[in-house]
Amino acid sequence: MSGAAGSCSAGRVLIADDTFDTRELYGLYLTLCGFAVQTVTDGEAAVEIALESRPDVIVLDFSMPRVDGITATKRIKEHPRTCHIPVIVVTGFPHQAAQRGALEAGADVFLGKPCLPEELGQQVQRLIDRSREEAIRALPPSPPTGRAPERLPP
Repeated sequence: MSGAAGSCSAGRVLIADDTFDTRELYGLYLTLCGFAVQTVTDGEAAVEIALESRPDVIVLDFSMPRVDGITATKRIKEHPRTCHIPVIVVTGFPHQAAQRGALEAGADVFLGKPCLPEELGQQVQRLIDRSREEAIRALPPSPPTGRAPERLPP
């Protein structure tokens, strides 16, 4: 595991990919964009870290050892502590069946490789923005203060 595990104003991203170069490329780019990035090498570790640190977005490779991206997505989306976390599945097998399986498992975005880091960064930011907007909309309205509104002098 590598990367910063602390909080960041841009958001926290967990990347799970069994290919070192992919983890490093995406991790470095997202870090330079201001995200706090944590990386792991398989889906099992991704589920464990997601439960512990609850990142803002999770990026999963489709094909990984121990637990693949589809199974990891299902586990993440089925658990009450992580079901709200957006998941991006990235794969070198951009077939319709793979995309359908990822989306049916609960993935929010499906990207085919090669995927430029800029495209991944845009999707991560879009999902974080969407989650923040949903959280704001879910807030209860402010209670009335019981005072009449102040009048400004003319």
